[in-house]
Amino acid sequence: MRRFSLILIVFLSVLLIDAKTIKIITTGDMHGWLEAQTSAHQKLGGAAEMLTNWKMVEKYNQNDTLILSAGDNFTGAAVSSITEGQSVVDLMNIMKYDATVVGNHEFDFGAGKIAVWQKKANFDFLSANIYKKDDETKSWQKPYKIFNKDGVKVGVIGLTTTDLPYLTNNATTFNVLPYQKVLRDLVPQMRKEGADVIIVLAHIEQDKLIELAKSCYDLYIPLYIGGHSHEFAQRYTNGAWIVNSGEWWKGYSIVDIEVDQGMVVVTSAKQVYLWGNIKPDAEAANQLKKWTANTEGLLNEKLGYAANAISSEPALYNMVTDSWLSSEPNADIAICNYGALRQSIPAGIINYGTILGVMPFQDKLISIKIKGDKFLKSLPAKGNIGMSGLKFVDNNYILKNGGIIEPDKIYKVIMTDYQADVTSVYKDSPREILYTSWRDPVVKWLKDNKTSTAKSLESIIDTKQR
Repeated sequence: MRRFSLILIVFLSVLLIDAKTIKIITTGDMHGWLEAQTSAHQKLGGAAEMLTNWKMVEKYNQNDTLILSAGDNFTGAAVSSITEGQSVVDLMNIMKYDATVVGNHEFDFGAGKIAVWQKKANFDFLSANIYKKDDETKSWQKPYKIFNKDGVKVGVIGLTTTDLPYLTNNATTFNVLPYQKVLRDLVPQMRKEGADVIIVLAHIEQDKLIELAKSCYDLYIPLYIGGHSHEFAQRYTNGAWIVNSGEWWKGYSIVDIEVDQGMVVVTSAKQVYLWGNIKPDAEAANQLKKWTANTEGLLNEKLGYAANAISSEPALYNMVTDSWLSSEPNADIAICNYGALRQSIPAGIINYGTILGVMPFQDKLISIKIKGDKFLKSLPAKGNIGMSGLKFVDNNYILKNGGIIEPDKIYKVIMTDYQADVTSVYKDSPREILYTSWRDPVVKWLKDNKTSTAKSLESIIDTKQR
């Protein structure tokens, strides 16, 4: 018995020596928030601050660490939006990202923009389930990549949300295939190419990834990295970790995977919320300053003043739709889908950068002509939509003058081209482009109303739900 124990101890010692540990650091849904925010007089997040934490706390190095993004990297904060994502590519290069999955907001500047980013990026854009409609034999983006980290071959496969066609009007030429089908087709191929470990990098919410992990348990995938839903959470199910890493560079996840003679085990999965006065990494901070200086003139154009922070729902939706309707006197109604406005207006001076942060997308403003009965069918049942010229009273939509929407009457309705494109009822309606940017009438309205410390913005807008 003693001899057996001694042999076992020696055997386990050999395994321990040969084992390799690979670190995975992941972020998600960053939406261009390169700069740290402030909360309770402390800094929150920030790309340069996060890089400091990776270097000083996590002690990461490129030999054994993979840096991955779960998508939606670009559209959001003003500097990123005005540079159409180039500032974010620069910072992600400095942070040594290895790969990102393609998220739905990567299409905001048009599908062709992804190729422009790829030329400058030192990281890969992955998606295994987006195919051109006329050629489903080859995925549109690189489907996966096998990285060599400390002698371990780590295969990362990208999955984009199957809701993509409903979330953008810039993906009409693509089909998005089911997740499980793609994994079952490609994971065996990745293993034939030598992958010791398979990781799913997905722009998919956690609940759906949990179901995917359960249905693909026999593929022995130890880690699913998720995004899209801005969740900061991790779960373990059916032998796999499912990790979603929050939003806006506020936090990150770090996962250790031990690989030893064909055995793959997640030995640690932790999440770090980036809070406190962390000194920003010098190289990253200097690059961000260059981009900020280049865009300062336009972003700092003063448009108004708010004495207090103004939340997006419903106050800013009321303001935006009111400005749209006032810009087109012949229109009857203006509507804006909830989710279109991406942040609140903070207290203080309102400049163009503020509005760009609130309205970062490259949408046009259009009007459509539609019969009343069809229009009513398109509206949400509970009134959860921004609207001007319309109110939701006692579970019914009522015109601002108190009248009802008549079924056979033709109404002129203002909205973004995105909303018209993704709503089936509107697709056949005659449309007219009013502004090439949905922001233009909002900026004009703010300039015309001249808000200041004496007359703040919140004093002239409707802050109640309509």
